[in-house]
Order: sequence, then C-alpha cells, then structure tokens
Amino acid sequence: MKNFYERFPALQGNKENIENACEMLIETYKNGGKVLVCGNGGSCADSDHIVGELMKGFLLRRKLQAADTAKFAEMFEDGAEFAANLQGALPAVSLTAQTAILSAFANDVEPSFIYAQLVYALGRQGDVWMGLSTSGNSKNVVEAARVARSLGLGLNVGHDLSLENLQYLHDNIPWIDEASIAHALICDALYMGLKTTIEEYKKCLS
Repeated sequence: MKNFYERFPALQGNKENIENACEMLIETYKNGGKVLVCGNGGSCADSDHIVGELMKGFLLRRKLQAADTAKFAEMFEDGAEFAANLQGALPAVSLTAQTAILSAFANDVEPSFIYAQLVYALGRQGDVWMGLSTSGNSKNVVEAARVARSLGLGLNVGHDLSLENLQYLHDNIPWIDEASIAHALICDALYMGLKTTIEEYKKCLS
C-alpha cells in the first residue's frame, strides 16, 4: 500500500478511511458476509468494477481451497482441470446490474427506492453496503443507506460533498472524499489493502 500512496498522493488524505474500509471488508468476509454495491452513472459502472474485482483474483490469482479442489477431483474425471479454471471468490453483488427488478420497481413503485428495495431483499446482518455518489446527494443511494442502517449492515460511503443527509445514520462510517480522485482509484486502493493483508485475506476464503 505504501507504493500505492506514493503513486497517488491525492489518496493520502483518505488513508485512514481507506484502511478502515479494508478492515470492515476483511471482517465481513471472515464472518461469511457479502458486499452490496450501488451508484448512478459513472458510479454505476464503478459498482460493477468493484464487484468484478472481488469475485475473481486481483493482481494475485486466487486458488481454490484445497478441500474444494479435492471435491471436484473426486466428483469428476477432469476435476483437477475443472478446478484450475475456477478462482476463489469474495461474495459481492452489484445492485446496479439487476436490470429486471430495477426497471420493474421503478415503474411499479418508487424510482428513488430501487436500491433500497434490493438492499432490503438481499442484505443480512454482517454484510457491508457500499454506496457511491460523486455528488453526495443521490437520493436512491441515500434511501439504500437508510435501509442498510436499519438492517445492521456495515456502511461504507464514497462521496464528494458532505453527504450531511447520511451522517446521522452511523457514527463510524468510513467516509472517502472523492473531490479530486476517481472511484476507480479508491476501489484499487481497497483491493490493494486486501492483498497486502494477505494472511487475513486467506482466512476470508477458508
């Protein structure tokens, strides 16, 4: 991570919050939880990016656990080759990619609650909800945060402005200021943080 902050000094001001977010993710995965991500526009694309990196290897190939590899070898004649084509995954869901339910709920109920509905349906205590909002005032992200808080989910908010309408929800949200940096750099910092705490990271997959 040290080299990462040297390459992107704009992230230095967010170092503590990024590290707190990494710790939150590690604890979530150690305890069998998952990550739910949402945003709009470019943040919508970033949501897919985040989930894509969590669901497969990032910088390092994630081998399957030995027990899973052995199970495939026992079940299938080509089990070893089968296992070699899979990677360890950290469960994550991009709420933005659920096209059918998003369009149906927006049409039938209330557009600003599209992500809130999905958090309500999928969120379980011990999960983490990650909301991305460049303006800091995306109503559908705010409503999703309210549901996440009510369900006891960990909250991790990427924002540009103060997002004052969310601050009452939780005293220890890792606020990440995106005024001068892209979501993608924040995401990569989180992945790097997971990678550099490799012993804890391996425990997430056990």
